Amino acid sequence: MRDAWNHGVAVKRIFCRLAEAWTFLLKKVFVPVVLPIVILWSLARVMNHEALPEWINACIKLVMAVL
Repeated sequence: MRDAWNHGVAVKRIFCRLAEAWTFLLKKVFVPVVLPIVILWSLARVMNHEALPEWINACIKLVMAVL
């Protein structure tokens, strides 16, 4: 029983660490670094009258659907 309990605690610890890593990536990497770069790149393409890639269109549609 103790062995099973220890494995359960270890699994919980792993998932907690994964959740903390995901939160760190979103708050410290994606929002302040990646998101502005993608926005500036998209605006530069629009200003040069180039078509946006399909994945950007899908992201815009997703954001509009959520809002």
